[in-house]
Amino acid sequence: MEERKWKRLLPWIILLVALLVRLWGLSFSLPFIYHVDEERFCQIALNYLRGDLNPHFFHVPSLYTYSVAGLWKIYYLIGHGLGLDAKFASEEAFLAAFGRDPTAYVLLGRLLTLVLCVGTILGLYFLGKRYSDAWVGAVAAAALIFSPEHNKISHYLVPDGPMVLFLVLSSSEILKIFETGKLKHYFFSGMFAGLAFTTKYGGHFLVIPLLLAQFFRGREKGEKCWKIFFHPGIPIWGLTFLLVFFLGTPYAFLDFPTFWRDFRWQSSHLFSLGHFGSSTAQPAWLFYLQYGFAENTGFLFQFLVYAGLIIMLLGRRKKDLILLSFPLLLFLLMGTWKTRATRYLLPLAPFFILIGAGGLDRLSHSWKTIIKAIKPLSRVSRRQAATALFVILIFPSAFKVLRFNYSLTQEDTRTTAKHWIEANIPPGTRLALESYCPQVSRKRYRVTYRHALYQVDLEWLARRRVDYLIVSDIMSARFTRYPQEFPQEARFYQSLEEKAVLIKTFTPRWDEYLLDLHNPTLKVYRLARLPDPAFPGSFTSFSQRIRLRQKDNAQWEIATSFLAVSRQQQEQLVRNIYLRGEDKDGKEIFVFYFYPQEIKPKEQITIAAKKPIGSLRPGTKLYLGYEVKFLRQPPLKEPEAFYRQEINFATLTPEKLKNSVLDFLFYYQSVE
Repeated sequence: MEERKWKRLLPWIILLVALLVRLWGLSFSLPFIYHVDEERFCQIALNYLRGDLNPHFFHVPSLYTYSVAGLWKIYYLIGHGLGLDAKFASEEAFLAAFGRDPTAYVLLGRLLTLVLCVGTILGLYFLGKRYSDAWVGAVAAAALIFSPEHNKISHYLVPDGPMVLFLVLSSSEILKIFETGKLKHYFFSGMFAGLAFTTKYGGHFLVIPLLLAQFFRGREKGEKCWKIFFHPGIPIWGLTFLLVFFLGTPYAFLDFPTFWRDFRWQSSHLFSLGHFGSSTAQPAWLFYLQYGFAENTGFLFQFLVYAGLIIMLLGRRKKDLILLSFPLLLFLLMGTWKTRATRYLLPLAPFFILIGAGGLDRLSHSWKTIIKAIKPLSRVSRRQAATALFVILIFPSAFKVLRFNYSLTQEDTRTTAKHWIEANIPPGTRLALESYCPQVSRKRYRVTYRHALYQVDLEWLARRRVDYLIVSDIMSARFTRYPQEFPQEARFYQSLEEKAVLIKTFTPRWDEYLLDLHNPTLKVYRLARLPDPAFPGSFTSFSQRIRLRQKDNAQWEIATSFLAVSRQQQEQLVRNIYLRGEDKDGKEIFVFYFYPQEIKPKEQITIAAKKPIGSLRPGTKLYLGYEVKFLRQPPLKEPEAFYRQEINFATLTPEKLKNSVLDFLFYYQSVE
């Protein structure tokens, strides 16, 4: 009785935990919309409410945006009927209010996503229960709750998460087809597959497990192959699929030229173009093995997935093959794409997780004799042991999910940067920004915007009298991470360290490679108005010899001889010429101010100096630079500071460090 009662409570416990985890951090970044897709889908939904039901955008189907618009319409009708504040006075006022504060609108859309994603977790529990039993379903549901990728997507106003629910529901109906063969299950499976396709082009490959279920059931009944596939359930499934797609995305038919153009672009984007600024050299399947499974199924749980795959393929049970067919086929296809992202594995995550849960259950059968042989564990059942192992394996993912949700409750680096910019950079200043940067006012500042700033050069920006550049690593790292594939783009961002002066850096508390769209590292650079803004542009001539000499006990000494003439200008104040070193992790290991004083206009400097600097290791980077203070350009409101401007003139390799003496020459000459 107690066990029966516990099983009745289990779905409610799963539902409660899923809601608590997914609700945490749902209002992130608002009233600012930093997720580019959220902004796009909001604008499409607003256009529906203005009377144009054609989305004019078919990279994604329409059902999700229609649903968001419908939810907003209900919100308006309730507010208007109750006579709430001025934004509900008319439809025009309601639409205009989005531009002033989109918080309520975006939250409603995110809540829609959350409800459907929580439904996916509950649906996976029931799918696992039907596939095996309640324990397997509960393990799969818990693993999906703490899937980093599913948790992340559940917080966004995007269709990716909702689409997965319909995949799970359709698959559940396919299992019922295998078990009962009733026509209603063909209808419901086709309906849910159609809903998946009209949400995010995601349900058509479910025809493979459908045909397998039909084939296995027919063979068990002794039917001939031709008769098996002439079953009336197959056309019912297909017609229902097409009808639901039409109802959810009617303008795919009513505006077919636009639909076909966008659909073809999306196909080429996946198979040949790749993401803007992302590597296409690494095979997609390798990327998913490195990152995709860890982000979608869990860092440690993924090994249960691999074990489950092997067990099921070797066992070749019919129900296993039906379950395996969809995720395996789609994974093999996705492995050929040029575009890759961990979220692309999301439609497969519930199925791979269920495979892992089933694998854990199968493995636990072989533990019986081991558990019984160990006296302290003799009273532990195989399920208790398997549950304990599952908790251990899911812990890293649970920690990552909870840390991510906590980070969503903190101020985004773009919001922090926006406040700093408005507090420190005077109104009317010319700024240059790229995607994923702070949303600064175009009325307050004179803004030059490019999708990526490498699309212009510093000389062009200088001609436009731009004073500050703001760079986001969500964009810049797409190129600097792959300099061999994107040499021109990477060179632009790398040149900023030499040709501009870094004023301020905004760094997130947790900076992870795959945690895109949240808390980017932002850098604010200031452009000099010198003929040559790069180091050492404050001089008309600059020549230097630098010698590194190894002393006793692997200690090194740095010596330099230096000759330079400064410019006759008052744009910048220059002082403290230095040499410095950083280890391979970016930690400063020495700084040598060989000319520690202010430099006067047209001053000629000749100096020789040396200093012991300790030990040097492979990967050490050597920099040459000086400190500058801007004079005539729009100053920051906070007390003006001196900033470093420098170049990296050497990186020490193991081969170089085999020499006891290293010589470097640096020479620069310009026309005044």
